[in-house]
Amino acid sequence: MTLSYRTIKEEIEAGHYTVKRALEIIGVQHARQQITDAEYTELYSMAAALAANNADDEEAIWRTQVEHRLADLEESVGQLLESSGGDEPAPDAPDGSADKPIEAYRGMTYYKDRYYLDPEDSNTYICTRDRDDAPGTGLALYYLPHELAGIYFQTVETE
Repeated sequence: MTLSYRTIKEEIEAGHYTVKRALEIIGVQHARQQITDAEYTELYSMAAALAANNADDEEAIWRTQVEHRLADLEESVGQLLESSGGDEPAPDAPDGSADKPIEAYRGMTYYKDRYYLDPEDSNTYICTRDRDDAPGTGLALYYLPHELAGIYFQTVETE
């Protein structure tokens, strides 16, 4: 049991943190490897059980839950790839081509010249920009393509 873990646990139990602040502290401590994975899991559960004090807390809870679901999904995909014996996607899997656009979501990394399907308006968009300082590395955006049409995306006309 680390000193950071004990201190954070005592502060959460005493109610000195909001949900948002507790999740930030736990995340930083885990990223710096100052708490173990098991300690992180326990502290996260404790923080998630705190009552939301404001809209920021509610957003922090939602965002953290989404991050955990994505991590679980990535782990499941990794296990499926291992069990299938390769890294090759299924033949009908989205690859970013015009015929097989990738389904977009908020916070994803978009790449120039790839096609994305916007789940809110069901239109296909092509990404027209990339990072100016590091072309080809993609650009993480917290918006869907229809919200940035004309800036980062162009609508693809369907026939």
